[in-house]
Amino acid sequence: MVYAVPTMEKEQALQLLQSKLGRDVNEADALRLIHTLECIPLAVNQAAAYIHRRSPRVTVESYLEEFHNSERRKGTLLRNDGGDIQRYEGVSNSVVVTWQVTFEQIKREQPRAADLLSLMSYFQAQNIPEYMLYDYDSSDIHSEEGSDEYGGTSDVDFEDDLDVLRGYSLVTITATPGLLEMHSLVQFCTKVWISEFGSPDQWKTHFLQSASQHFPSGVFETWQQCQTLMPHIQPLLDKEPFEERNRLDWGELLTNVSWYLVMLGNYSRAEVIVRQAVTIRTEILGQEHPSTLTSMANLASTYRNQGRWKEAEELEVRVMEMWKRVLGEEHPHTLTSMANLAATYRNQGRWKEAEELEVRVMETRNTVLGEEHPDTLMSMGNLAATFRNQGRWKEAEELEVRVMEMNKRVLGEEHPHTLTSMGNLAATYRNQGRWKEAEELNVRVMETRKRVLGEEHPDTLTSMHNLAFTWKDLEQWEDAMQLLQDCVRRRENVLGVDHPETKSSASALSDWELDFGETSREVSYALRH
Repeated sequence: MVYAVPTMEKEQALQLLQSKLGRDVNEADALRLIHTLECIPLAVNQAAAYIHRRSPRVTVESYLEEFHNSERRKGTLLRNDGGDIQRYEGVSNSVVVTWQVTFEQIKREQPRAADLLSLMSYFQAQNIPEYMLYDYDSSDIHSEEGSDEYGGTSDVDFEDDLDVLRGYSLVTITATPGLLEMHSLVQFCTKVWISEFGSPDQWKTHFLQSASQHFPSGVFETWQQCQTLMPHIQPLLDKEPFEERNRLDWGELLTNVSWYLVMLGNYSRAEVIVRQAVTIRTEILGQEHPSTLTSMANLASTYRNQGRWKEAEELEVRVMEMWKRVLGEEHPHTLTSMANLAATYRNQGRWKEAEELEVRVMETRNTVLGEEHPDTLMSMGNLAATFRNQGRWKEAEELEVRVMEMNKRVLGEEHPHTLTSMGNLAATYRNQGRWKEAEELNVRVMETRKRVLGEEHPDTLTSMHNLAFTWKDLEQWEDAMQLLQDCVRRRENVLGVDHPETKSSASALSDWELDFGETSREVSYALRH
């Protein structure tokens, strides 16, 4: 694919140059420069920024001389770029050379700023987070300590270096605080230069270290940050590094990304990613290292969420026993592993085994963490679900109301855990024949999940399934049928036709079509077409 580099008319290019340098610039020299730069806006802008920053020592005339000297050196870049530069029509001339003139001056003037540009070239061009750019001084990359007392580049140094790059029009501050951007061709030329004259492995390592350090755990409160970082770290996910330290950083990144994907409902992709983390961490750290166990727990979660109960159970039992041995029975990680195993038992209809574990987890969390800790509330909700599945409606309702109210107070009304507790209470109302109360809650949960999680998130699809059943109970046949058909179609796309939840919805839909007779089948046909 060839990316065209836009050009301007000569008059537009002259106007751009004059707007940067002032009207008193020698017009003949300016026209010569514009011609040399092939009227490419990026090249004109870079040259103008360079001249303006170094004026009066650099004039248009002296810049032209420096340009031609650099042009004689650019051949090495163009010969050694593997043909990539040719993807950009026109880059092999003015853009490469104007960039090279600027970059070589920055390396002389302020080497740290060149390091900052080098690191930034490995990000996507848009929405580069400033907090991932500290500690970029190449002299500190392989040391345990950075250039200030906290082990990173100081704020003052960073601002100075950023000012240099902005002064040369290489980097721009966006309207969103804390986010930077740069032209993709500036990035491209920088990476080509690094590949030929610099140390690409050094900067790739530094980029990976920053990504593993800053990509959060993936819990709901970090989703916005995860969403910002995903385009930047995506290229790292499929490329295993060679050095042991880098592989451990990679394992950390993969584990956190996998949990974010689980939270988004992208279970199959999460499984592929976290499998690699389990392999690396087991090989380097050993099977009983806490980091390895965390990755294994994430992998088991991908199995459970895909309806692969036996695989999930086998791994969860192993993880739970190792956590007990390594950290003790009351450690939060151990309790989480017990809760995960209980969820897998519950999904298989093994209510008594689930209840036994859930009671132990809830009571221990209540003692260790407190009643209103989110983990304790989750335990209470899980136990209530087990009560409900055994037909113990009153016990379930009592717990669910408490959990819902505390979740609202502690986490907020739109937090996924709060929505889950509301959905659970709605299910208990429905099982007691309190269909209007169930409908009211189900509608609120479904609409909020659509807005917060997205229309095809598995939790949203669960809400659709539940509301469809409530409408059926209320004899709103057409609404129920239409919603369940939509749910089946989306579950097939998102979860796959063999997922237990897809099969459950599809089986119910088939039964409804039979129960409602020919009229319902006609309605169904019309809705599908």
